[in-house]
Amino acid sequence: MAGKRTLEAPETNGRKKLRPETLPVAELAQHFSRTVHTFVDISDVIEKGLEVRPLSNIPENPLSVNQRRDFVIFKKLLEIIPVIEEFIEDDNIARIAPQVQTKMGKFRSQDANSLKLAILDLVLLLPGYESNLPPTKKTNRGFCHDPTGSPLCPVGIDWCDKLKTGKIVVTPEMWPIFVYADHQYDPDNPQKGLFRGALLVMVFKHIFLSPAFARGERLTKRPGHAVKHNMTCVTPGSIAKSFDADSKRFYNNILKAFGDTENYTDEVIDLLAWWDRQIFLNSQDEDVSTINALRSTVSADTPLIEGTGDTLN
Repeated sequence: MAGKRTLEAPETNGRKKLRPETLPVAELAQHFSRTVHTFVDISDVIEKGLEVRPLSNIPENPLSVNQRRDFVIFKKLLEIIPVIEEFIEDDNIARIAPQVQTKMGKFRSQDANSLKLAILDLVLLLPGYESNLPPTKKTNRGFCHDPTGSPLCPVGIDWCDKLKTGKIVVTPEMWPIFVYADHQYDPDNPQKGLFRGALLVMVFKHIFLSPAFARGERLTKRPGHAVKHNMTCVTPGSIAKSFDADSKRFYNNILKAFGDTENYTDEVIDLLAWWDRQIFLNSQDEDVSTINALRSTVSADTPLIEGTGDTLN
């Protein structure tokens, strides 16, 4: 029998852990933004979800791919922020949707600012990187600068050549090399090691556990996001959040790589299980029932993902 999965939780100094249902809407909006979708329009999600909901249980009228995706996001929104259902019943969506949207934007900016300061420290934890930049300086940390430019370099491009000099423009369709395990890209098998990079895992820990955890430290004065919201698994949305993408196109391309929002391929299931092992403590016995339940919903729509990936010890 598999042991119970437990979160790699920081010390909470004896304080009682908050339950998600007791959290204010602002913090629930942050959780939705971090784990489901950070750029989505909340009013649009509710409108489309209400259109599709009457059709969702009619077998002879299957939903389109877009309808199914929209409905999954809608269900997740209500699951995370259940009070929205009350506003729907009162026909008062115009009151709650802008509040959630505003909070999502606010927290997205806070995350971006936090990572701008932290990213250099995280890069320097990778083997072979060093820098003389002041740790609090936000400038000179882009594609054209050492040491951040090299891991940001898109696959298949020599950073020391045209990218460093600014002659090549990076587009949202280009994967940065840091998303690959050991920064190794195989042009003959572009899915190998994708989304298994050590830097990506460290950024995830910075956002969802604590900046101290991301740096390999164990103690922190307050519970991180994952503990506060009782997270038990990594989601495609939370992985996409770890890119700190300010481009909606790039963010959506990350989510598209995971394919169908409910019916994951074997490769995606294996990738998410790999992420769970990086973030959560597991027993030696794998939870076979959970894996089998996921595999029973496998679809063949998505071209992902092979490789063992980096491991942070």
